[in-house]
Amino acid sequence: VSEYVEGKELGQYRDKINIKDLVQIGKIICQVLEVTHDQGFLHRDIKPTNILIPNGSIENLKLGDFGLAKRIDIAVPFYSSILGSVGFAAPEQMDPKSLYPVDGRTDIYGLAATIYFMATGHYAYDEKDAKLLIGKENKQIPRPAPLTEYVHQPNLDGLSEALSTALAPYREKR
Repeated sequence: VSEYVEGKELGQYRDKINIKDLVQIGKIICQVLEVTHDQGFLHRDIKPTNILIPNGSIENLKLGDFGLAKRIDIAVPFYSSILGSVGFAAPEQMDPKSLYPVDGRTDIYGLAATIYFMATGHYAYDEKDAKLLIGKENKQIPRPAPLTEYVHQPNLDGLSEALSTALAPYREKR
């Protein structure tokens, strides 16, 4: 059972939200994830449809759908299972043969992918990159296009750099 939230999902604001609000949303979700991780849980499905904005009030947003949440200490196997949403799930989450367990960096990747998508309308990695991300091809994985390639506003270098780091395909670089 979960709380009923009157309002919209973040994804419904795709063409209506500004970068300043996206940064604020990112900060709030980071605070939620800090508490969630401190309590020993991973969300594992951060995406625009799981961020709820009650009555348009970003300050009161809710992170919903903990259906894929797992305890860090007992419920997450060493080898990841394929869970999450394509476009927002970290590479180690999408590859069942990954040698890397999912951890807090998995949720950080999902948040960065969400902010990137909301700001640009594009996934950080497109379909042709998916095979590279899950290790099906033996090629260098490209970095996502800089945020500034899609969003033409001054002073985005810091945000673009933070998203690039959080979207690193190899979790040890996040």
